[in-house]
Amino acid sequence: MRLLRRLLPVLILAQFALAAAVPKTAKKAPAARALPPNIILITLDTTRADRMGFLGSERGLTPNLDILAKQSVVFTRAYAQVPLTTPSHAALLTGTYPQFSHVEDLGALLSADLPYLPDLLHHHGYHTAAFIGAYILDPAAAAPGFQRGFDVYDANFHQRKPGEDRYKSVERRAEDVANRALGWLSRHQQRPFFIWLHFYDAHDPYDPPEPFKTHYASFPYDGEIAYTDSIVGSLVEVLRKHGLYQDSVIAIAADHGEAFGEHGEERHGMFLYDETIHVPLLLKLPAGRLGGKRVEERVALAEVAPTLLEAAGIAAPAAMQAQSLFPLIDAAKSTAVGQGTPPERPVYSETNY
Repeated sequence: MRLLRRLLPVLILAQFALAAAVPKTAKKAPAARALPPNIILITLDTTRADRMGFLGSERGLTPNLDILAKQSVVFTRAYAQVPLTTPSHAALLTGTYPQFSHVEDLGALLSADLPYLPDLLHHHGYHTAAFIGAYILDPAAAAPGFQRGFDVYDANFHQRKPGEDRYKSVERRAEDVANRALGWLSRHQQRPFFIWLHFYDAHDPYDPPEPFKTHYASFPYDGEIAYTDSIVGSLVEVLRKHGLYQDSVIAIAADHGEAFGEHGEERHGMFLYDETIHVPLLLKLPAGRLGGKRVEERVALAEVAPTLLEAAGIAAPAAMQAQSLFPLIDAAKSTAVGQGTPPERPVYSETNY
């Protein structure tokens, strides 16, 4: 978190430079056309829904996410389409299901024929960047095709050598990922932008940094959740201080959960129980619109892509199978004023691991 704060002066200088570059004129400039919102996507690898305070946990692991949830639409029953990182992110970013995308496991090619959120945003004028927390989403290692549509795709992992620090080879801590993202923002003030941050920390092996390592010594997985929450809090603080929070769309989702023997499975990938496919999902809209709204209907991670496109004012292509979540949000508003409950949506999940 110290490094996150070191980037504050850099962002301040960039803002002053941007302001100084605007010429002063006596005449009032014509009203500028409203720009689409910046979009920030944060994916939390291997994060169980039942660890979130805003979803009922009393473990006290997520104070920063809980604050953000009060300013966001909360989807209480969001489900991953696959309990594995690469295919789950493929569903989230393409708005398609795995039997259509053919991304069902690690290493499968994300075809250029698939609709792809970053590529669609890029073609509509968005500056795009991704900052990845582990090799499992590195196009050169395990996720070919994921770099499409990104101006910057920061991964560059390599096979770990004997005795080499895993955080310098196959994984990065959330703080490192956030610093790389903020460094890019300090150098790229163009709007609108789409930025994706992938935090891998909660994936095994569970090894949170201090003081979380000591505090959660008896259950280090919880320590990883608490650590990641602290980085989300620091990131939001920086975004607030530099005017990048209020008018941005922020989506936060886990790609899948984690099992601890509840149904005979350790970790994830084999079974489709809530422990591994029920995930947290938040959507913070500009100006805190609809903050605190809770959608109780089942939703799918695949519905994130068309939702973010709608937030950007872009029509989802016909090949995108999933639907936007905004009709459900509107239905939740209607239900709150006594207009009935919308019909239950089916949600599809699979695993071929």
